[in-house]
Amino acid sequence: PENIGKELTKNSYRMVVLGASRVGKSSIVSRFLNGRFEDQYTPTIEDFHRKVYNIRGDMYQLDILDTSGNHPFPAMRRLSILTGDVFILVFSLDNRESFDEVKRLQKQILEVKSCLKNKTKESADLPMVICGNKNDHSEIFRKVRSDEGENLVSSDENCAYFEVSAKKNTNVDEMFYVLFSMAKLPHEMSPALHRKISIQYDSPPMGMTIECARGRALGLMCHTDPGQRL
Repeated sequence: PENIGKELTKNSYRMVVLGASRVGKSSIVSRFLNGRFEDQYTPTIEDFHRKVYNIRGDMYQLDILDTSGNHPFPAMRRLSILTGDVFILVFSLDNRESFDEVKRLQKQILEVKSCLKNKTKESADLPMVICGNKNDHSEIFRKVRSDEGENLVSSDENCAYFEVSAKKNTNVDEMFYVLFSMAKLPHEMSPALHRKISIQYDSPPMGMTIECARGRALGLMCHTDPGQRL
C-alpha cells in the first residue's frame, strides 16, 4: 500500500473543466466517466471526480474538477487553475458570450501559469483543449465560426480546438485522446480505451494520430500513418 501511494503521488494529474454556465461542461465529464448524457440540467457548484488506473503495472490517478460556470469566488477559480495540469475550456457554439468567456479564461490560465513558472523556474507546457459544444444543433443557430476557434489555438502546439456534441457523443473520444497525448499521458486514460482496456496499449484508437483526430473533428478526411502514431 505504501508503494501504491508513492506511485499515485508520482503519477497524479488534475484535469480542470472551465466555461460559462449551460455550455455542457458536466455533460462532457459524464461522457468521459460513464459514456452517458444527462438530459436534465442541474447547475454545478463544483464537482470533483477521481479515477485510478492500473496501466501495465503502474498506478495513475486522474482528478477531474468540474467547475461552476458562475465563478462566484474568483479566488477559487484561480486556485483551480494553479492546481490544474490539463484544461478543457468549453463554450456553446450557439452562444457568443460563452465563447468570449473562454477567451478570457484562456488568457487568465496563461497568465496564472506563467506567473507560477517564473516563481518555480519550471516548464510551462500547458495541455489545453478549447471545446465548442453542441455541434449537433442546426447551423442557423451557430454564433461562432470554426475558424474563430482554430485561431485561439493556432500559435500553441499544446492547445487544440474541437467541435463536439456531448449529447450525440460526437468527437468527444477524439478530443480526450488528443488532450492526453499532448499531456504525454497513457492513451489508456482516454475514454475510448479505458472502457476497453484490452485494446493494444501502444496503438491509438483506429490507428489515430493527433493530426487525424483533429481533422476528423473538423470534418476532414485523414489517412493513418503508422510512423506518426504516438
